[in-house]
Amino acid sequence: MPILLLLKKLLARCLFPVPFVIMLLVLGMSLVFFSKRFKKVGKIILSAAVVLLVIISITGSWLLTTLTSRYPGFTLPEKPEPHYVVGVLASSFFEADTGNPNDHFGWHSQVRLLEGCRIAKMLQNAGIPFKLVISTGNVDADIEIKKYAIEQFLQQMNLDDCDYVINPSPYTTKDELLFLEQFPSPKIIVSEAFHMPRIMLLAQKLGYTALPAPAAIPSFFEDMNLMDFVPSANSFYYFETAVYEYLGMLEYTLFMP
Repeated sequence: MPILLLLKKLLARCLFPVPFVIMLLVLGMSLVFFSKRFKKVGKIILSAAVVLLVIISITGSWLLTTLTSRYPGFTLPEKPEPHYVVGVLASSFFEADTGNPNDHFGWHSQVRLLEGCRIAKMLQNAGIPFKLVISTGNVDADIEIKKYAIEQFLQQMNLDDCDYVINPSPYTTKDELLFLEQFPSPKIIVSEAFHMPRIMLLAQKLGYTALPAPAAIPSFFEDMNLMDFVPSANSFYYFETAVYEYLGMLEYTLFMP
């Protein structure tokens, strides 16, 4: 992994809710217990950390929904194009030897692949030609292992005869979108709903239009009750996921023309 990319990821993780709150707690306690001059400042920092901890623990679902609610599930346009490229963005890939080809793909990858296959079947049933471009992420697994896993997955979806291409080693989402540029047909981009706003912003910055195809769109507020406001680990995860996406969008806004 390039050193600048590694440093960027490390910096982003320091700004995640839990590490950031822990840093505030450590700083606050250090000032309270080891500094007479700044003891009052330490108490303020400690209080702020506790308040922030409570806010994060009950607002994670809401913050993530600001991302997941932006795009509806994919449906064919009323006037579809004569040909499409369906780009399934990467997540986790493993060199599993369990005998189950699905075990090569983490949960996030499976969700994206399932949505990509759903769209492929939709295009196939409508008689519209398409190319399925599947990213596997920058994993050191042999290309033949990746090819086998993908072919087995497509076979389960009755898509073993479809036209597909593997993008075997992208480092970033930008790499994946640049890889898709070699295919001139209109793009349908598949990823999870929380990831889609960042992808669409990046596509705009790169100068081409794409149709969003969000997968795993959650419905956080349909059956809301008091338990949804009780602090939980899930809320921290939702908050952290949203923060990561917003940091990526901020990077594109500030550093891309």
